[in-house]
Amino acid sequence: MLYSDPIGNERQHGYTLVELLIVLTLIAIAASIAMPSFVKQVKDDRLVTTVNKLNAVYKFARSEAVKRDETINIHVSGIKWLVLQDLGLASEKTLLEFEPATGVTVTGLANLSISKIGTTSANEFVISDLDSSTGDYRFCTYPSGQSVIISQGTCP
Repeated sequence: MLYSDPIGNERQHGYTLVELLIVLTLIAIAASIAMPSFVKQVKDDRLVTTVNKLNAVYKFARSEAVKRDETINIHVSGIKWLVLQDLGLASEKTLLEFEPATGVTVTGLANLSISKIGTTSANEFVISDLDSSTGDYRFCTYPSGQSVIISQGTCP
């Protein structure tokens, strides 16, 4: 595009190839610095989502046991955790199921029986993606029925 300045000289405006290459190089450097941080954030989010889903399924099962005034069972089936009503009976019904996110493992997943007053056994489940760059989480249940999520150490 041609532009005339106040004294009548015509000049061309735009960016030179060198300027465009410098800008592209700066963008590439910034992206390469940010990428490892982004990948770690995605892995952390996957772990947090899995531990929160596990907690939500447990709390759902506990509330159903109290609401229905009957024992609710959480049963391990492969890598899934199934919330079951009337376990082993013809009227057995799956109320909810939990499956870890892809790439995330839950160690110690066990069958639980939650009484009609919300009590259960003490358990510790380790949620991990087997990657040393991310921290593992522990989901702990107590005989009182309470649960806690911790990111360091073991269940108290």
